[in-house]
Amino acid sequence: MKKIVKLTLVCTLSLLIAWTVAGCVSREKTAIVDEALGIPKLVTLGSRLCAPCRMMEPELEALEQKYEGVLYVDKIDVMRNQDRARYYGVSMIPAQIFFDEDGVELDRHLGFISKEDIVKKFAELGIDL
Repeated sequence: MKKIVKLTLVCTLSLLIAWTVAGCVSREKTAIVDEALGIPKLVTLGSRLCAPCRMMEPELEALEQKYEGVLYVDKIDVMRNQDRARYYGVSMIPAQIFFDEDGVELDRHLGFISKEDIVKKFAELGIDL
């Protein structure tokens, strides 16, 4: 557990440095449209440089396969998509944002989370997948 906390801190520091450097180079904003899809949505924000984020990849892949057509999983690499990270107001990774079928944000989670716990969280929020 201590290792995951340390890795999360390192990832967060790396992310903040990258955002600072990118902010000095360009202040351009890209319009981001977040549409309601008619099904619940999980937005995950992470980076390939972040170990806990990489640990989540198989969990997210399994979710996508098992709940295809029932749950939309949007994986965002914050190093490549800094505007989207700013759009969602995320400053730590990995981060997960839970949306209902109308695109309304229901909850957020920071850190590693298993596919089972993601399904449980949606159930707690009144959405059975």
